[in-house]
Amino acid sequence: MSDQEGTLIRRTSALTNESLPSLLRRLAVLNFYDPYRTLTQIIRERSDSKDQAEFPRLAITYQEITKLTLIPVFEIHMSSAHRFAEVLTPPPSPIDSLSIGEHTLPLLSQACAAKQLRPLHTSQFCPKCLKESAHHRLLWQPIAVSACLQHNCLLVNRCPACQSYVTIQCILKAQCSQCHADLLSAEPGDLHQDTWGLFAQRLIQAWLMRETLPTSTSTLLPTETARVLYRVVDGLQWATRMLAETDWPYLHRIKSNHADKRLQRNEARNITPYESYSLYATACKGIVCWPHGLWDFLQAYRTHMGAVKPARGGPKADLGNFYSQWIQEYWEHTAFEFVHRAFKDFFIRTYPLSSAVIRTELCRENAEVAEKITYVSVTEAARLLRVSPKTVNLLIQRGDLPCRVDRAGKHVYRFLDREEVLILRAKWNEAVGSVEAIAYLGVTEKIMRGLTETGLLVAERHPAEGYSHWAFSRWSLVNFMEQISKHVKTYPEVDLRALSFVGLIRASQSLSIVGMNAASLLARVAAGKLRAYYPADQEMKLRSLLFDSTDIQLCIDAVKSENGWMSREEVVQLLQIKDHTLARWVQTGLIPIAVTHGNAQYFDQEAVRQFMTSYINTNEAATILGVGKLTTQKWAHRGRLAPACVSGPHIDGYHAYLFDKEQLIRWRQEHLTFGDTVQLLGISKATLHRWVTEGKLQPLDNMGGKQRWFAQKRVLEFLERKAAH
Repeated sequence: MSDQEGTLIRRTSALTNESLPSLLRRLAVLNFYDPYRTLTQIIRERSDSKDQAEFPRLAITYQEITKLTLIPVFEIHMSSAHRFAEVLTPPPSPIDSLSIGEHTLPLLSQACAAKQLRPLHTSQFCPKCLKESAHHRLLWQPIAVSACLQHNCLLVNRCPACQSYVTIQCILKAQCSQCHADLLSAEPGDLHQDTWGLFAQRLIQAWLMRETLPTSTSTLLPTETARVLYRVVDGLQWATRMLAETDWPYLHRIKSNHADKRLQRNEARNITPYESYSLYATACKGIVCWPHGLWDFLQAYRTHMGAVKPARGGPKADLGNFYSQWIQEYWEHTAFEFVHRAFKDFFIRTYPLSSAVIRTELCRENAEVAEKITYVSVTEAARLLRVSPKTVNLLIQRGDLPCRVDRAGKHVYRFLDREEVLILRAKWNEAVGSVEAIAYLGVTEKIMRGLTETGLLVAERHPAEGYSHWAFSRWSLVNFMEQISKHVKTYPEVDLRALSFVGLIRASQSLSIVGMNAASLLARVAAGKLRAYYPADQEMKLRSLLFDSTDIQLCIDAVKSENGWMSREEVVQLLQIKDHTLARWVQTGLIPIAVTHGNAQYFDQEAVRQFMTSYINTNEAATILGVGKLTTQKWAHRGRLAPACVSGPHIDGYHAYLFDKEQLIRWRQEHLTFGDTVQLLGISKATLHRWVTEGKLQPLDNMGGKQRWFAQKRVLEFLERKAAH
């Protein structure tokens, strides 16, 4: 540092999106300040304050950093965590500010930073970003940020080797300070297929960086400021965290190595990037498609809370501290009036008029709320349906009628939505029995049952639920036939083309080899995936449908393609092997059967491709080993290539040898030729020959032939001993 100018001798500007702690550490290295705190101590001494250089709150600190670095005050502020102050400071807390010259800079409070930012000694990073430039990005500091949107991957917060926490200094060196492992080797979770989670991260990061949201996104959200919306999301993720150790189906998960892990109730600043990603993605569900997103979140939360700990009725019992703290306290400010309006609507839609509900603050302070809650008792529902109360209780038990339960001491009160009761009555008035339904559709009872199992035909009542007979609404029958008729083509009765057609039963028998029956066949017709025909001069009945044999074969091929199946014959032809060889490989587990339908066996296309990639023949193996084909066969025969050799004359009777490519490469890496050993040791061939003769380094004695091979492990151990002396 020059005493005259008061600046650092060697200076640099901030890199793209670089954080202030990262910039200061790079400057310390450039100017040979070791340890790093020497530079921060100089800044404190020059400013005569205890202000933190990495999180400055005083004007004098900014000015001294500017003098040292010649970086403008505004740029220093933009690289600090204070950049997030206008979003992370929750209403109604005032946002502190600092005036320096023409700039008024917002400041993030220490208390808010402690809750919303990761400590610098437990930082997170994107390995792919570090490959491009090894510096710490400002956006990696907030706990709510857990993904790199440039590379669509999760951030990483631990060393890939020893699992130690990562500091800013580690990130700058791209190396773990504990075990010196390369941080670039970390494998972040892939998020390319997780559309929702990436949407949530784009939303949060846009808020933090004060970026304008696309119109398509902003229309999904309440028309509130980013500061208010972030506080709502923060409350929803806090509520989600309370269910962290339970299997909440609503919780957002991704398909990765993390997907089966339960979230832990860790201290907020120590959560992993995956846990943060899951929590905030789940929370963001509650603010989209407002207010329906919040209703769905609350209902899912309430349902799961009831499963974990049965509620006694009322929002305080159902939602716990989330209701009493966030809805009633932390969101009490007028900025959250839109949340209270949405919750009031949810309250009216969800809760029955019961003693517990009437006593709630919401009902006491809003008389119209109680008036809008319209439910009926079991007795009144029985009168409307013209059945006994016992039958109503049975309908509730079977799920035919939604029921709201209120428990008061030992008493249990059931309330039913009047509208739901009237809808059920209307459906019952239109219901027809199975005989009439079969006649209308023109199918057998077996096919009718199959149609209900596929969901194409909805039964209002059926024996499996305890009823004495089947019942269908007329609308469901008409709607089903309309779906079918959209994809049915008529033909003249005398048309000779019909002679090559097959009927419904015959067609379903042909399709049984891919696991289909008459019901699933009709499902494909309704979906427009299979063309059907019927005579133009007849009323359409399902039994009169005809199918072209060519279409049936195309349907079989389509089902195989949709499921990624290959027939046994196709696999044999592709691999150019005999059927009995395939049978051996199936038996030994080299290539699994995906599914069997009758006598037809199918293999997964991806599994077959993986097999072809993973296993190689003798010629390819010889190339990897760097020896001749005959030598490779000899080694395989004598068991020297185990476990890489998985099939062959002396293993399962296959006429040629088959090798696991990965295992073979590993084998080759662990075995060194004479030339490999010379190169590794950095000596001449004569020296290596002398060491072998003197017994200092022993070659492998089971390789056969004149060529000498060495175990890599022994060579490395020899090299270490030699270096030690």
